[in-house]
Amino acid sequence: MGILDKLLRKNARNELAVTVALNARYQPIDRSAYVELTERFLKEKGWGRLGGGEGTMLSPEGVPVACDFDILISPDKLEDVTAALDKVFFVPKGSRLVIGDEERPIGQQEGLALHLNGTDLPREVYQNNDINATIEKLEAHLGEERGRFLSFWQHAQGAALYFYGPSYADMKAALEEVIPDLPLCEKSRIEQIA
Repeated sequence: MGILDKLLRKNARNELAVTVALNARYQPIDRSAYVELTERFLKEKGWGRLGGGEGTMLSPEGVPVACDFDILISPDKLEDVTAALDKVFFVPKGSRLVIGDEERPIGQQEGLALHLNGTDLPREVYQNNDINATIEKLEAHLGEERGRFLSFWQHAQGAALYFYGPSYADMKAALEEVIPDLPLCEKSRIEQIA
């Protein structure tokens, strides 16, 4: 019995069980939206369906650090699914497909976290500025070709905004151009996350 046969585990539908492990800092709601898009894509192509399991891994501080979900695909579509995840979806570097004991690296996008200071700015800055408007301005300046805002994490000291795109350096340079014009971004810091 070959490895592929073992992985199929006598699935009556002859489907290959695959875990998509994303090196993405998605909140559970953002992960669920991503999973729904993937499910729709798989069904439209006739390549497979969701497998049922999904989750978000959190650090001890509650920061989302990674997420995963299960899909069931036609074994002959594994290469197509792998290519589609890399090209159609914003899969960050460091992600992988897990098929039984085998892991396949996927992902070409880089990640950037913009950490906003939620405690050290004048009170009127927080009162007079809307975080959603700030995110819209950051996204507009960044442009979809350089990256997208895909999730966030809010905590007692502020918030982290998560952007993914082809180049961390390009995203960082673009955001640094507009950050001085956005009061909520004062005293912020940028970190590469993928």
